[in-house]
Amino acid sequence: MNAIWMALIMVFATLTSYSQSFISPVFTFDTKAPVAILLSPNGGEVVNNTAPLQVAWSATDDNLSANPITIQLITQPGNNVYTLAQNLSNT
Repeated sequence: MNAIWMALIMVFATLTSYSQSFISPVFTFDTKAPVAILLSPNGGEVVNNTAPLQVAWSATDDNLSANPITIQLITQPGNNVYTLAQNLSNT
């Protein structure tokens, strides 16, 4: 189920003659996964390895950060991951 859960943390510490407790402020868990779709390239393209490649995407989520997008290249499954760009705005 997708939802945002609210929680708090309680900490209790007891020493030999002294005990103390602390309750955190309420915080939330975001359990809804973002949705990202690669629009271009979308498969089957032949690209020149010296020419710029236009990349287009669509990403949605109720809680996206200001610059949530990272673009990575994997040449074959199981190979290294190359980060091409990160901290991009969702435009």
